[in-house]
Amino acid sequence: MENLILHQTPLSEIEAIIEKVVSKQFQSVKLTPQPEKEEKLFSRLECSKLLGISLPTLHEYTKKGFIQAVRIGSRVRYRKQDIDSALRDVVTTKR
Repeated sequence: MENLILHQTPLSEIEAIIEKVVSKQFQSVKLTPQPEKEEKLFSRLECSKLLGISLPTLHEYTKKGFIQAVRIGSRVRYRKQDIDSALRDVVTTKR
């Protein structure tokens, strides 16, 4: 790269030089698409352990809609966000 005396160089020339260098750097970088972050799916056993409930109770909660499940083929899986939403606080009223 050539030597420059910045205090005597007009601002427009400095900007052009910076733009040229940055453009050259961007062209040299090969951008590859980032793989989508895979969402962790929990098995029935993993989910029941996270919730601290038995497998039959998990099955009932799923049937009643307390927790959402997804089916992949013949397998039932649970998303982390669905497990978290099943753990929401219960609001009670005192009388």
